[in-house]
Amino acid sequence: MASKTSPRLAILTYHGIVAEPGVFAPARWSRRHTIDAITFAQQLDYIVTSESKTMLPNLLDDTSAQGSLVITFDDAHSSDYTIAADALERRHLSAAFFVPWCYLDQPGYLEKTQVRALRSRSFEIGSHSLTHRRLTQLSEQEVWREVLQSKLQLEDLLGESVATFALPYGSYEDFILQAIWAAGYTRILTSDFGIATRLDHVMHRISVLRHIAFNHFRHIIDLNRSAIGCIRAIDLLERWVRKHRLQAGASAAQ
Repeated sequence: MASKTSPRLAILTYHGIVAEPGVFAPARWSRRHTIDAITFAQQLDYIVTSESKTMLPNLLDDTSAQGSLVITFDDAHSSDYTIAADALERRHLSAAFFVPWCYLDQPGYLEKTQVRALRSRSFEIGSHSLTHRRLTQLSEQEVWREVLQSKLQLEDLLGESVATFALPYGSYEDFILQAIWAAGYTRILTSDFGIATRLDHVMHRISVLRHIAFNHFRHIIDLNRSAIGCIRAIDLLERWVRKHRLQAGASAAQ
């Protein structure tokens, strides 16, 4: 069981959640990143049982706040509001929702009123860029627009400062990080697989994917370093296989 005072943090990244196993995800949702509500509830129940205390990214500098776990959601799927929020509240767990501005009010995604409702329920709202494009494929001027305008739009919607930014697709270079700092954010969350600490301002996360086994999830919550290393190796292998299958398919189509 993870120490309550440990500076090490497991930062979980969720995406879409469907009502039950076998239900197809809405169009544009990533099937690999979508889990079912039964699995999600089982995972949250283990978090409660393990006595892991959740924290919000914008409170990590508060030395009076204790915890070893951060729960985050990327992409503003409609299930953030219809499934995740209630499940979290019933278990007294906190979470941060990272919103790409362009997805709001689109089919399968959050409405602006739901984003305000999530914040009113004490969840954190962060930016996930303006148009959810890979920032490494954009010019410096475009990157600046993605990080600043998304912040300003969300702040106008919520009536308060937005301090955290999650990188779309986990894609970044040094000039992108500098643009995010310059825009006024204080924490950047990546998709780099690993354990973070409260001292980090560019933070690793662990994606909760549809294929993850429950015993692997338990090891992550318990901050089992050796097991997490094995899970990371499996993740890297699956990424390599998927990349080469795509390349092989593209070559065959030519």
